Amino acid sequence: MIQNKAARVFVIITCHNQLHAIKRCLSSLFKQTFKNISLVVVDDGSNDNTSEFLSQIGNNTVVLRGDGNLWWGGGVLRGYESISHVVQESDYIYLVNCDVELKEDCLEKLLFFLESKKNSCIAHSLTVNQSDRETIITCGSNIKSWALFLTDHPLRGMKRSQIDFAPVAIETVTARSLLIPNNVIEKVGFIDGKAFPHYGGDSDFGVRCKRLGFQPFVVPQSVCYLDILSTGNNPGLDSASLRDKMGGLFSIKSTNNLKYRWKFGRNIEKGYLRIPYFISVCAQVFGGIIVEILRSLGRRLS
Repeated sequence: MIQNKAARVFVIITCHNQLHAIKRCLSSLFKQTFKNISLVVVDDGSNDNTSEFLSQIGNNTVVLRGDGNLWWGGGVLRGYESISHVVQESDYIYLVNCDVELKEDCLEKLLFFLESKKNSCIAHSLTVNQSDRETIITCGSNIKSWALFLTDHPLRGMKRSQIDFAPVAIETVTARSLLIPNNVIEKVGFIDGKAFPHYGGDSDFGVRCKRLGFQPFVVPQSVCYLDILSTGNNPGLDSASLRDKMGGLFSIKSTNNLKYRWKFGRNIEKGYLRIPYFISVCAQVFGGIIVEILRSLGRRLS
């Protein structure tokens, strides 16, 4: 049971030409057991009737418009800036991706956990595959070695029936369903939408939070469902073509964008590790490209 009945949650969602997804997401949001929410939706230049749909919502909702150049990072930053003058220290910011569906008590479970920790941390829902509602998708990671950029992804690939539902400490987070006490933002700052326009801003935020003493957690009792086919263009996937992998080195829509990977390395407290970190990143990225080249040669020779 949540103790602070007066707690306010400001929900920020961004979208671009995802009408079906945003309808499903908002439907699940409005069914939450915790009701004291204010919603900010940033529609970044959609042309698929998303704007018309959002204009009819009501329900204490503010809709902001973009021209298609905000991307995710810029969108959530604009959303927060639009409400920062009314948000109090005791309030919460809830980042939700428009392609997820929230279990009805998803937000309440996150709030309960943060209250138990006296709002000294941030909390992410367990992300589960929407198709079977059982398989756990990546919910953040821990960095085992900055120099080698070795990461561990707790719970990934496991079944919900296999876990004990105890909260799990992590280092990087995803913003699919991420609840942040505003007092943390006052100390850490917000998502850096300028340095990370699309990918990486949530991971960067999680590492900054941990570095300043606000541990990120995955809360398995809080569940959101994700259609893994809706996650967008990710040239880091094994199935991506060589052309996509090469383009991903510079694409805003790629997790392998080298510029953003370098910026992420600013989180390394021991600055002398930044160079070996980036060498390791390049080795991993270019290793995938070399593998694809060898596969292409093998197909041609066979």
